[in-house]
Amino acid sequence: TGARCTIGVTNGAARWDSIGSGSLDVRANPYAHVFVGNKDFGITPLKPLPQLPACAVKVKLVYEKTTRTETVHVVANKPNSLRVEME
Repeated sequence: TGARCTIGVTNGAARWDSIGSGSLDVRANPYAHVFVGNKDFGITPLKPLPQLPACAVKVKLVYEKTTRTETVHVVANKPNSLRVEME
């Protein structure tokens, strides 16, 4: 998913249910192709990306010959945003 999380462990088992999720609004000027992990979300402007894990998420943005990778700390149950100048 392009995410790096710290999760709780109970009796030796990972508690994946302890990680919440949040949305991410990505805006790029003039525009960019957006990827989170291997998933292609399309070209900005986009509707907020739903159900991302509440942890550090790597977002790759591609505009013509320019590629940027940004790490966003998604907060559970909150709108999160990323604004990037691609030129």
